Amino acid sequence: MTRRMGGQIRNAVFAVVALAIGVAALLDAGPARAEPTAAELAVARKAFGEASELEGQKKWVEAAAKLREALAIKETPGLRYHLGFCLEHQNKLVEALVEYDRADEMLKSGVKAPDVGELLAPARDGVRKRVAKLTLKGEDGAAGLRIEIDGRSVNVALVGKSMPQNPGKHVITAGADGRQPFRKEIDLVEGELLDVSLELPAQKAAGAPAPGNGKAGDAGGGSRAGSGGDSTAGGDGGARFDSKSSSTRTIVLIGEGVFTAAALGAGIYFTIQKGKDQDEVDAANAELTRLEVRDRDGCLESGLSEAAKKTCEQAVTLTDQRNRSANLALAGFVGAGVGAVATVATFLLWKPAPREKARLVVTPVAGARTYGLGVAGSF
Repeated sequence: MTRRMGGQIRNAVFAVVALAIGVAALLDAGPARAEPTAAELAVARKAFGEASELEGQKKWVEAAAKLREALAIKETPGLRYHLGFCLEHQNKLVEALVEYDRADEMLKSGVKAPDVGELLAPARDGVRKRVAKLTLKGEDGAAGLRIEIDGRSVNVALVGKSMPQNPGKHVITAGADGRQPFRKEIDLVEGELLDVSLELPAQKAAGAPAPGNGKAGDAGGGSRAGSGGDSTAGGDGGARFDSKSSSTRTIVLIGEGVFTAAALGAGIYFTIQKGKDQDEVDAANAELTRLEVRDRDGCLESGLSEAAKKTCEQAVTLTDQRNRSANLALAGFVGAGVGAVATVATFLLWKPAPREKARLVVTPVAGARTYGLGVAGSF
């Protein structure tokens, strides 16, 4: 009996968590509405018929849309079951389970649908076995805890509880007051049980010295000048640069490079196009000669045949097109030259600035075997 009660409690907890995902949507229905009219029922039946045809064609997304149209008019266990069936075939197992559970609730409340009752139980059991379960474990004392899964907020009350999730890739992010942010990508398989600990270490205080840095001239501190006056920088052995400035410089260089390549490509393309346009202009001029029209100025004369007039119009259009291609080709090559010059100038002239230079401290150091300068601060 104890084992049976334990199973019932687990099933009840699982159902509550699964239904929590669909509560907001179900509450949108508002207060109970009046029975639909005959016209509304006809529309609902038509939508359901179309949904059945789409299900037969395995067009699950379109079928689900038609079922929702029918549900907006009248809710029945059959419509809920079919919507869950379509969602299940889209691998939206959690959403499908919500629809199956809702259909089961309606049947238990007395709504008659014996055909649905026979199909519903095995469908629910099959989806329950396939749904993955995720348990998030948060750190005690994390004030202002915020959690998101795939960009959607998660109620912190669910921390420590098993939450049903669809199989596949998910992104978990979390944050809290005074804590470093957390991000983790997971790939759930069907029926998997996964625990994820939200690691939110305390943020470092601004300006706090790095571990091991001591006073000026100490062995573990900044730079120290050695015997003979040779100076070595402590830590990484060289100056550090502002990462934000370096990132901006990199982005600008990439942008200039892309612009240069695009402009050069445009110049080459329109140069080729200009050659094709010139061939068509030459062909049109040859046709004018065949029609005994001296040149394009002869197109202004009266008494031209229809063929001559048409060829004249083509010659003018093709000439304008050739000139436009030539101008665009020139603009492309000029743009590529400007972009190349800008890229080189940015690379040579824009150097990352040293970080926190104002905090550098230099002090003399003297000892029995050591002399020179001690350097301490942020680099």
